[in-house]
Amino acid sequence: MNHMQLQPLASAGAGTAEVLLSGPQFRSAWHQFLRIILEPGASHCPEAVGRSEIGYISLAGNVTFQNDEFAVAVESPAVLKCPASSEYRIVNDGESLADLLFVSVNLSAQQEGSAKPSFDIEAVDAAMLRGWHAAIHGGCGQIATRHIWSPADFASSWTFLDHAVLASRSSVGYHHHGGLEEAFVILSGSGLMTIEGETFEVEPGSVTFQGIEQAHGIYNPGDESLAFLRIAIGVPGEEFTTIDLDDDLASRRSPGST
Repeated sequence: MNHMQLQPLASAGAGTAEVLLSGPQFRSAWHQFLRIILEPGASHCPEAVGRSEIGYISLAGNVTFQNDEFAVAVESPAVLKCPASSEYRIVNDGESLADLLFVSVNLSAQQEGSAKPSFDIEAVDAAMLRGWHAAIHGGCGQIATRHIWSPADFASSWTFLDHAVLASRSSVGYHHHGGLEEAFVILSGSGLMTIEGETFEVEPGSVTFQGIEQAHGIYNPGDESLAFLRIAIGVPGEEFTTIDLDDDLASRRSPGST
């Protein structure tokens, strides 16, 4: 499945983990991709998932990330990264539902031994983006980007967690990766995503998945900017590659559009 639309919080069920993608659907070290909704006063403690590096994307609500030694307030949108074999909990101490995406990535025994012991929490803040620059992968227009986390920040084969904003009538051009799987999480704005020749509309709550060597790109045809997060996870022991396909996607349209 290359496209999921998260249900609005008002109609989504709280208290359980919704599986977006898991095990057999991945060819990389990606292990699980879940959505977790917490009611006010509820808490989340991850179940044992074997050797893994764990991260969260806090999409909505205000939560506290805590263990027996500290408690840190997290205001959405934000991202959190946790070392392997750590004990912690996430508590929704706000007055509205909290919306979290959960990512776990398999660790080898060697990777687990080298895992950094500290937690990391970063705001998803447009003010922290690099300034506008030319679109990437043969796209058109302009984009602002930030590597929130890069390979050196991970013990596992998790490779990037990026924040990006596409300007009006701008695109990430059509391309594919070897040795790397990705998901885009749309935060604001709307656009057209193309994966393996299929073009479809995306909006806040849209989550896309681009497998290894699956051609993909995204175009913003509107007047407002389009913001998204990119989760990229590699195949252990492989260098990832990127091949641009010389298509800025500006002429693509979704079925039924005029």
